[in-house]
Amino acid sequence: MVRGAEPFSLGTGPAAANEPQTIAVRAPGELLIFYPQLKRVEKFPLKAVKTGPWGDALSLLEAGFPWSRTELERHYDILSQTVDDHVCHLVLQPKSAAARRMIPRLAIDFDTTDFLLRGTELQFADGSTMRNDFQHAVLNPKVDQQMFVPPVPADYKIVEPLRGR
Repeated sequence: MVRGAEPFSLGTGPAAANEPQTIAVRAPGELLIFYPQLKRVEKFPLKAVKTGPWGDALSLLEAGFPWSRTELERHYDILSQTVDDHVCHLVLQPKSAAARRMIPRLAIDFDTTDFLLRGTELQFADGSTMRNDFQHAVLNPKVDQQMFVPPVPADYKIVEPLRGR
């Protein structure tokens, strides 16, 4: 798990295709969401967005996942907890009403024998979900820092949805 305001890079889409449908990168000071098929990138400033649903939802990303039950309960209500075949499934709801308007629910699966993250699922306000399943974890791999400052291709349209708010 990433703790604190560390950079991250996440691609979604079928792994077999080797071409992600969406790439989210927490670059220094901003969140970039690339849509390769649309040749579009959305930029969200992390420092400028302090209030409202986006601010609260982004602050959950900025804070990283809580490392203690006290931290967890400060940011989330635990809606359910089940264990099935050595996998604990937690369903959480952000305590912030504004954050709930963007991400009303999230689920986290982790292995109860090695405590490794097995999956996450975000439910968005429109009812859509994004699920990520994890396997073959590698602890502390060497990561090229350029992964967190990707160039925006010249033929991509750059959109800043929060500009002017």
